[in-house]
Amino acid sequence: MSERTGKRRLYLDETIWIALALEGEMREAIKLSLKRLLQDDWIILSSAFALNRLIGLETNPATFIEYTQLMRRICAEIEPLEVDDLERSSLEILSHQCSLTAAIHLTLMKRMRCDGVLTLSPEIKRATALPVFHPTDF
Repeated sequence: MSERTGKRRLYLDETIWIALALEGEMREAIKLSLKRLLQDDWIILSSAFALNRLIGLETNPATFIEYTQLMRRICAEIEPLEVDDLERSSLEILSHQCSLTAAIHLTLMKRMRCDGVLTLSPEIKRATALPVFHPTDF
């Protein structure tokens, strides 16, 4: 748990942000899961790395700005990706035999002292020791 607030810290990776950007049933499931997690006193965290993965999806600058503003409203913290994170990610790759993307998210979750993760990634689910939530769990 977060020592600062007493609330549990939940990391959202890019799979959640990408699904939120697209229309469909998963988008609605994510909205519902976020609402319930916030009601259960989780604070939502993410990273600039997760946001960066959205750049290829949206080319309309106004829509992208609206989306980044949505991220800011949902997240208590959006952390940058640092050079040290890349070095630590190489250890995650060796430990978990995972992709660089998954390793970076695992590294960020550790640095941000997360207590759980909301993801659609089976790779992250397999590699992390944290509780993993899937939007369809709610």
